[in-house]
This record gives sequence, C-alpha cells and structure tokens, in this order.
Amino acid sequence: MWFSFAFQLVLSFYVLGTNLDNLNLTVLSLIALAIWNMWRLASVVNSLSFKAGEVFIRLFLIWHLLIPGAIQWSTDRFFWKPDSYSDDDATIAVVIILVAVLGLELGFKLFSEIKTTGRQREWRQPLLSNLSIVVFIIISFVSLYISVSRFGTEFIFAPRGAIDNLIDLTTTEQYEEFVFLSIPRAMAFCTFAIALLNMVILRQARQQIVFAYVGCLILFIPYIALNFPTSMARFVMMGQLIILIYIMFFFKTRYLNIVYILSYPLALYTLLPFLGVFGRYQELEFDAAYKALLSGIRDSVYAGDYADFEMTMIAVQYVASEGIRMGQQTLAALLFFLPRSIATFKADPTNYVLADFAKFEFRNISSPFFAEFYIDFWLPGAFMGSFLFAFAAKNLQRRIRPNYGFYALPPMALLAYLPIILRGSFLAVIGNSLVFPVSFMLLLAIHRIVVSESRGAARGALRSREAAPS
Repeated sequence: MWFSFAFQLVLSFYVLGTNLDNLNLTVLSLIALAIWNMWRLASVVNSLSFKAGEVFIRLFLIWHLLIPGAIQWSTDRFFWKPDSYSDDDATIAVVIILVAVLGLELGFKLFSEIKTTGRQREWRQPLLSNLSIVVFIIISFVSLYISVSRFGTEFIFAPRGAIDNLIDLTTTEQYEEFVFLSIPRAMAFCTFAIALLNMVILRQARQQIVFAYVGCLILFIPYIALNFPTSMARFVMMGQLIILIYIMFFFKTRYLNIVYILSYPLALYTLLPFLGVFGRYQELEFDAAYKALLSGIRDSVYAGDYADFEMTMIAVQYVASEGIRMGQQTLAALLFFLPRSIATFKADPTNYVLADFAKFEFRNISSPFFAEFYIDFWLPGAFMGSFLFAFAAKNLQRRIRPNYGFYALPPMALLAYLPIILRGSFLAVIGNSLVFPVSFMLLLAIHRIVVSESRGAARGALRSREAAPS
C-alpha cells in the first residue's frame, strides 16, 4: 500500500514540478483531490479481490483530470481555447469536480456496506472444443473480410491518420457508421481473447491440447490485422491491453490492483504519446515520428486527451449562457442503439454540443461524465450521476472472478473501457464501449450452443450404439 501511494505521489510531483508556473487555490484544490484519490487507490492494493471499477475510476480522476488540470491552469496553457477562461469558470469547475468526487465516494462506501446473502452463483463454462475453435476462426476471418471489402486492403496496418481519411468523423451519421464497422474489429479481438483465456486455463490445469494452441495462433492473425496498435484510437487500444493483462493474470487477480496502478500512468505518458505520434502520419514515417516522439511525451499533458478540466470549464460557460438541457443528453445516451433516422428527437452528443458552442471546427472532443450530468441537471446531476457510476462499477467488479470462467470477460471488457466512458461523451463512446462486452456475450452464447449440440450428438450416437442389435 505504501509503495503504491509513494509511487503515485512521486510520479505526480515529478510531472507537476516540471510544468507548474505558479500555485493558486484552484491548482492546490486539484492537487489535494488527486492526493486524496491516490490514498484511496492505494488502500485497495492489499485487497484479495480485484477492484476493477474503483481502480479505473480513480486512475481516470488522477491522471486524466486532476494532475493535467492543475498543470494547465497553473501554466495557463490549454489545448482548445487559450486565454478564454476566467477565475470564476475554474472555481465552478472545481466545485463540480468536488461534488462528483463526493458522489463517487458515497457510491463506493454504500455498496461496500451492502451485504450479499446466499451463495454466489458460479458460471462453470466448458473449455473451448475443437469445433468451437473452428467456428471462432471462421467468425474472425469473416470479420477481416468484411473490413477489407469496405475499406480496401489499405485499411490493414494503416496509421490512424490514414484511416480517418477513409471515413468522415465530423458528422453524426458517419460516426454511427464507424461505430457499426468497429464490430468486425471487436469480433476479431474477442475471439482471440477467449482463445487466449482458454490457453491460460489449460495451462493452469496442466493440460496440453495442441489444437487449442494452434487455434489461438491462427486467431492472432485477423486480430492483429484489424487491431494494429497505430491503426486504432489510443484509448480503444489501451482498453484491449487492459483486457489482455487481465487474462494473463486470470488466476492471480489479487496482483492486478497493483499492476494497473503502476502501469496505467506510465502508459499514459509513454505508450499513448508514442502511438499518437505514429498515428498522426498518413504513412509510417519512422524518422519523422521518432523526432516528434520526444516532444510528444514531454508535452503530452497538454494534449487534447487530457483536456477534461478545460472541457469542464467549457461546460460551465455553456450552462451560464444557454442554461441546463433538462436531461436531453442523458436521454440521447440511453437511446444510443436507436438510429437517428428513427429517433429524430435525439440530441447530438455532448462533445458536439460543446464544440459548436465554443465554435470549434473539430467536434470529436471529450466531455467528462460529471460535466455531462452538470449540463443536464446542474450540481445535483453531477452528484447523482457520479454516485450511480460508482454503484454500477462496484456491482460489475463483483463478477470478475476466476470461478466465473469465460463469463468474467464481458464485465471486465466494460470496466476496461471505463476511462473512455468517463472521458465521454456518452453518446459518442457508448456504442464503441459496449461492442466489446456484447461481442464477448455473443461469442460465448455461440460456444455454448456448439458445446450443447456436440454433447447432444454424442449422446444420440451412444444411444444408437446401445440400441443396435449385437
């Protein structure tokens, strides 16, 4: 516990010390909230269970919002609208964040005091049969074919900048198409992830099944072709990495708390800037990318990926100018599955609303979860929304246990994308975030049907043999 807290504290003061220009009440408030969450985060290290929901929520608050926000306000260096924010905007933004943190703390505390009665249900899922692996291979390669037929072979291993030219993300309709076309990517990843977990379970049981290993290697081909790191949105790739780490530690989940606490902030300031530099190029120009990489890591805290405090101040300005939206954004997020051609009343994503208000030409920006609730329901919305987030996250993390077998993957997939969901906006990211848990559930249902059919056929053959005259 002490090591975890000291590591976060030293890393945060290193980042702060190399960037801070002056200290004021806003900066000190953000730093104090960050230290509080570091302490609470360190307290889960000694837990015997993996507290995924609380870990990822607190990591988001510390490394996406509070530390970058303190630096940006101290240096007066913002990504979207430099020199556009007043002291009042910052003060109200800090109040919103404080209210959200109180809601999260209450949600965490209340859930921990709820005593579950009765026996925990265990999902004992059979391991992958040879037929299941063959079905997964077919699904994965069909997913690869669908993507190639839509985008062409240049889609494979292309940098993110080149892929963005293949589809226009500035319109809502095109963004929905992009979300729909993310399904083949998710299916390729999820088939590989299930096969990898199958191998981990086999190894734990000290069983050597050659076809399971060969099938996993075959599934790796469409997975890496569709999910090449520089081809993907960085936080989508990071969510996949979180899931793969979970699979590798499947039978040692008590270590996962410390693994994620130590690795997540390091990845934010090294891996994500690295992928961002390469992803900006139309081709993989390694020389130019390497030269930009050094400055990219140094200045990553000022990038748009960490503009959540700035977006909160823009939300403050929006409410002051336009008033609250009385649940329009929340309703649109809840009805994300309805096409806009049917649900014509759906509001635009909150990031689009704020981008239009701030007169940005680029609309694919973030909008943190508490800012969305603030826009809809003011401070009570920020509190209740945060409370429900904590309550739901801790309810999901109960289902991430080795005795759940493959069925631990859907809730883990949803929690792995919590940083994306928390960055928002909900309507813009919820489809992309749910596609992975839904894909896992669909594949596990297919696997269950295949196993049931195989067992039924085996029982039928046995009965026929017994009934045959000797």
